This record gives sequence, C-alpha cells and structure tokens, in this order.
Amino acid sequence: SDADLPKKGKVVSTIDATQYTYIEVVEDKKTIWLAAPTITLKKNNVIRYDAGSEMSNFHSKTLNRTFPSVIFVNRVVLSGEKE
Repeated sequence: SDADLPKKGKVVSTIDATQYTYIEVVEDKKTIWLAAPTITLKKNNVIRYDAGSEMSNFHSKTLNRTFPSVIFVNRVVLSGEKE
C-alpha cells in the first residue's frame, strides 16, 4: 500500500550499477539520490518509495563516484500521480 511508501519524488536522472539503480529525485524541492533494486525509470516519472536508510559520503566502486548522501530504499514504485 502507499502507506508503506510514504515518500514521493520526481525522477531527474538514473544511473544503473550492478545490483542497484541510483535515482536522482526531487523530493519537496530538494534533490536527493536514492539507491534501489534495479528498476527502469524515465526522467519526470513520479515515484513512491520507503524511508530507507541514509549513507553519507557513500563511495560506489562500480561508478567510481562518491555521493555526499544516498538513501538506500527497499522498494520503488512508479506512481500514476502528477506532482
């Protein structure tokens, strides 16, 4: 249910890594990065997701990139909603 997925955001970009998709989303006017089990999304999709757990200064070896903050979420669903 949507109650399990309290967060909502709009997709800005995605990067596929080995077991994850990194998703750049705008949530409440701020831009954040999520890491979720592999999912195919398009720019401007509206998604819902769980609160997850945040990792600061997370380094992805696959991408050779350090993110100031990544929220690892268990589930992301494409929402039919508009912003």
